[in-house]
Amino acid sequence: MSNDDIKELLIRILNLVKTDLGEGVETTIGSQLPALANLLVTKPMHVPDGSGSVFKTEVVIYRSPELTIKINYWHGDDPRATPHTHPWPFESFILHGGYTEITTLLSEDGTVSKEHRTFAAGDRNVVPLWTADGRRVGHTVGQVLPGTVTLMVCGPANPGLEWGHFEEAESGVFQYVKTSPDPSFRDQLKAANKYMR
Repeated sequence: MSNDDIKELLIRILNLVKTDLGEGVETTIGSQLPALANLLVTKPMHVPDGSGSVFKTEVVIYRSPELTIKINYWHGDDPRATPHTHPWPFESFILHGGYTEITTLLSEDGTVSKEHRTFAAGDRNVVPLWTADGRRVGHTVGQVLPGTVTLMVCGPANPGLEWGHFEEAESGVFQYVKTSPDPSFRDQLKAANKYMR
């Protein structure tokens, strides 16, 4: 898929999403998914929050080794309490609603700095893997407004980088820890997504 094809696809998606933005997330999902069906790479996936509910629904509309594009329909805050990292850089375009992100920057010496930023419809949130001065970037997402919809454009996964999070050691310094898969996550996915049963 060329850059022009991707641009055309994004324009089509944004136009579809804009047609129904003020009606709430359920109406938005219901009216857009039939129109997007021929563009989808995967079926909509409800992402469990670990307590029997879901906090977002992801719809992947393009996937390659270099680029993944998906729409996220947010139902609530991200349940991960500690800052988490991604194995790829990404940009999030807020199409409706908004949220607050706490960006945590981890230095080699284990110190962290935090920045609170609020994003609203029309904003663009750029989340790199590292800062220009070499600090690892982690984040948490909270205070999600009802009906929030984002368009996420992910870059290529970086070899050697995996999902992780920052943990505070007894000494008070922080460290990056590779996230171990939750053994019950697959069952939670199946419970939240009937087509996976």
